Amino acid sequence: MHLARVLAAVLIAAQSSAQNLSNPDFEGAYASFSAAPTCNAIGGEVAPGWFDNSCWSGNTASQVAYSLSSAAPHSGLACQRIDVGGGGLLQFAQGVSLSAGQLHQAAIWMRANAAVDVEFLLRRDDPPYTPYLSRICALTPNWQRFELQGFAESADALLMIRCDEPATLFVDSASWSSAPGAATLDTSIVAPEYFGMHIHTSDADWPDAVLGIRGVRIWDSGAPVGAPGGAQWADVNFAPGQFDWSVLDAHVARASARGADILYTLGRTPQWASARPNEATPYGPGQAAEPANIQHWRDWVGAVATRYRGVIRHWEIWNEPNDANFYTGTPQTLVTLAQEAHALLKSIDPSNVVVSPSPYDVGYLERYLELGGGAFADVIGYHFYLGELTPEYSYTSYIPNVRLALQRQGAANKPLWNTEAGWALLSPFSAEKQVGFAARSNLLARAAGAQRFFWYSWDPYAPSGVELAQPPTYTDRSVAGSAYGELARWMRGARMLSIDAGSNGAWSVELLRASGDRAWIVWHPGASAAAPASFNVPPVWGAAWLRRLDGTLSAWSGGALALDGRPQLLEQNSAVTSAVCSCASSAPCSNSSAESGCRHSLGFGARLLVEGSSRTSRDDLVLQCVDLPPTRPTLLFAGQGSTLVPLAAGLRCVAAGSSAPLLRFTSGWSDATGVVRFGPGLIAQSQASFGALNGAFDMGETWRFQVWFRDAVNTCAQNTNLSDAVAVSFY
Repeated sequence: MHLARVLAAVLIAAQSSAQNLSNPDFEGAYASFSAAPTCNAIGGEVAPGWFDNSCWSGNTASQVAYSLSSAAPHSGLACQRIDVGGGGLLQFAQGVSLSAGQLHQAAIWMRANAAVDVEFLLRRDDPPYTPYLSRICALTPNWQRFELQGFAESADALLMIRCDEPATLFVDSASWSSAPGAATLDTSIVAPEYFGMHIHTSDADWPDAVLGIRGVRIWDSGAPVGAPGGAQWADVNFAPGQFDWSVLDAHVARASARGADILYTLGRTPQWASARPNEATPYGPGQAAEPANIQHWRDWVGAVATRYRGVIRHWEIWNEPNDANFYTGTPQTLVTLAQEAHALLKSIDPSNVVVSPSPYDVGYLERYLELGGGAFADVIGYHFYLGELTPEYSYTSYIPNVRLALQRQGAANKPLWNTEAGWALLSPFSAEKQVGFAARSNLLARAAGAQRFFWYSWDPYAPSGVELAQPPTYTDRSVAGSAYGELARWMRGARMLSIDAGSNGAWSVELLRASGDRAWIVWHPGASAAAPASFNVPPVWGAAWLRRLDGTLSAWSGGALALDGRPQLLEQNSAVTSAVCSCASSAPCSNSSAESGCRHSLGFGARLLVEGSSRTSRDDLVLQCVDLPPTRPTLLFAGQGSTLVPLAAGLRCVAAGSSAPLLRFTSGWSDATGVVRFGPGLIAQSQASFGALNGAFDMGETWRFQVWFRDAVNTCAQNTNLSDAVAVSFY
């Protein structure tokens, strides 16, 4: 994918239409004011059109003095002087109105009596006070111009300056404008690796194969519940030169057994190595500080990268450095840590991929890149948490705003990864809302340009707004987990050709599949099952099948479709399938999973997935068996009959029919990730191998399929096994 070309076209905007601020040049008669009695240290003279916003519960000790300054303003006769004392936070603002679908641009000139960082931001005016745009501005005694640019929802907002350090600030010459604009759809192929996960405990079950998880981020990762130990730096490197790798080894082994790649987060300083060892953090004293000695960092990065050379290939420098719960050093210090880690990781294995620290504040990310951090990252990491916003915001505003920041800082060519997101620490939503959010958040983040998405999390520490696994054990997937997996099946290997972002309230995404078929994902974020919205499906789509997030499939004959917040898929062609059998207690190696084959040498069962269509004229059916032991020989059985007969370590579910024998297809070996594919071209292969009569796979026939494989080691005194089985109805 050519990100530079994509980002060059990130905006489709008309000529800018100025929206004048009130008194942007800070002239006129300044008005005296004093804040409420609870904030008796805030007051002075403020330029017309502007106001202080520093007095609220929790900030009453703030000390702010406003005055007119005529000494060397940037332009005109006056500028606003603000003397910030200790005790709280300055917020100096003017209200603006925002509209969705507009590119907003703001600028202001500022200086200070001495070097100080302040924040220039655009923020929603009422709860939840969403920060839409922000910029950390490094002020000096010289006038400098600072800009904001990006998208937001329709809302009343504040254009604001914030400062939490003692300083004397001078502010002048502001501007504000808006113009029509929209984010550009990412049309590159959706790779299977897009779908990633966090799994907290080392003994938690791996997410069901239906979810298609191909990557895991090791952060907040520990031992089994109630057991000591963890997988992060402070847990592993518990004393100088001493390491306990056991928990991290367990997390790595589990991911490797599933053929998933690993993103490891390097941060969380041990107390013994911390620059501020007694500083309180949620994880333990000193763990948010940078190391006191850069050699401690070098030793740690070298040790972990050497131990897992060739196994862990993706390394993230730090978690959420904009949040004092995780990092209390300066952005410049973080750049130094990244520089050191980048050099070490590349020297140990040149194929290592370095991911930048991942904030959830675009202003922090931009400041980090301004300081040179982009030179030490192959990938830009970010956490696109949405809080109370809907998934559509990630496409219309949030991710485009981050991509604009990358463009401004010369990092547009670097892939953008959503290394953590979800609805953590919120009470669970309704089942309907969870299903819709699980699907739409993944779809729209990818549409906006995120190349990977690591969901937080499979086994949450606390209730989450969207739970993919069923509490309290988090072993089996929930209805939202099933929706996540079904959406992943729709997306994998497809390109998004177009998006209709909200026409008449309905959204649609057009897909081009590897088979050449087109399909459309449709939903209405403002509708519900109780109050659906009617959507007239365009006849030109040629849709013949309707698939829902619960996996159900039905023929579609056209007309109006009832929409709610749960996406549905309209397909030109589809694979008509049903489950035949999985493992059972009667099998030699019974499996607790109701949707996979019997347990093999890696401790779980193999799963047969279906792609393409079962239209005989197309012959594009693909049967993909996942969660196999890697690099093992396989066979595909096909038959029109069914049975339940133990065979070696597995359970055979496929048999000959009354008019056709049991067929066997050879395909070679499973790959290094435990995957083997049969098809497309199965009908032609069948007829060539077994004759037109026995291997016809004719319209109207239903055939059952199951994969046999040789295991790497004996399991249950057997060295062969079987996947689950599926039935495919041809049309």
